[in-house]
Amino acid sequence: MNGRFANRQSGNYFTLGVAMKVVSALIAATVLGIPAPLVWAQACAPAPVASATQAICFARQFTDREKAFSELEFEAKERKADWMVHYRPKSLQVRGGAGDLKVDKKSAAVTFIKGYR
Repeated sequence: MNGRFANRQSGNYFTLGVAMKVVSALIAATVLGIPAPLVWAQACAPAPVASATQAICFARQFTDREKAFSELEFEAKERKADWMVHYRPKSLQVRGGAGDLKVDKKSAAVTFIKGYR
């Protein structure tokens, strides 16, 4: 393939050059001190928050502000005016690092509710 990753079903090609540009942009953002939510802000659809996937996206951005010592998993439940998102470490061998967040449906504002140790 000569340095290319191919998706044979769709015919799209992703060159290593493009991958290197993306990686170097992320490294540059880290070195310059740009917060992670600003780098990944394009990943979440804008407010209003209409789905659990969108609520989890905003919750993930909120938790990425703090350096997590393990990978987290998320679960969202819809309420009348907001989404309650519970997060916890994927590994059962890790103590603590779990909590509850409230994601407002209209503004997508995330509020920390409770942490579990």
